[in-house]
Amino acid sequence: MRCYPEIRPPAGGSGSGSGLAGSHPNDVKHPAHTPWIGLLAGCLLTGCLEGAGGYLRQDGNAAIPRALDVLASDASSIRATWTREQPLGLEGSVAATLLDPAVGRAILAIETRDRRSAGVLDTMALQSWQRWYAGGRTLPVLVRWRFDRNFHAEAITDPAQWQLALVADDRTPIAPLRWGRVTRQDDDEAWAGSFTVWFPWHGADGRPAMGHQPRRLRLLVSGSPGSAELQWRFAPLLTDMRTVPWGPDPW
Repeated sequence: MRCYPEIRPPAGGSGSGSGLAGSHPNDVKHPAHTPWIGLLAGCLLTGCLEGAGGYLRQDGNAAIPRALDVLASDASSIRATWTREQPLGLEGSVAATLLDPAVGRAILAIETRDRRSAGVLDTMALQSWQRWYAGGRTLPVLVRWRFDRNFHAEAITDPAQWQLALVADDRTPIAPLRWGRVTRQDDDEAWAGSFTVWFPWHGADGRPAMGHQPRRLRLLVSGSPGSAELQWRFAPLLTDMRTVPWGPDPW
């Protein structure tokens, strides 16, 4: 693996906008539908709509955990659940793992287990946690890419040519605070690599840049050799159940 200098973020800062208020035209209004509301609420609570492409439970607690008690078998599953992948140009793909604090605990649980200190926060885990979340001020996203060597020259696959933005619901796109170092992982078949990008939890006005409880986050990737949109969806609050439209995917 080769490490390259840190990528400079695109010009511009972070931004935040206002969410749209209002009710859905299919709002529940009839008492006869009450049993179905309970069933849908139960599904959301038990996670029957979760998984790749399903609803996720967002964890906003970025405080340093007291222990890493995630089982190793669960940790890999948690990470996969929070990962999205889309094609990027011809014979290429981009994948992103939203490092929600729940995912951070899972990743560090594997690392501490490999260092034979599972369940205990060692110095390296503490450093990683602070680097990722900065006391709750940043949200990291791990980005990976892969391009077929037969279709692309190495220079075209350089992510320094990309532009990234995070969109919460239909708010103003949020620009990255910073990009981490690019680690190349090329092989005989493909150009590949990864890096971490950090987005702000709060805008310049001090308000949550992504809202208090976003229902959808989208990572927009654009530039040579293509563009992609990766999406994560979250279960609505129970207090919002009265306005949940019918159907398995209201957003």
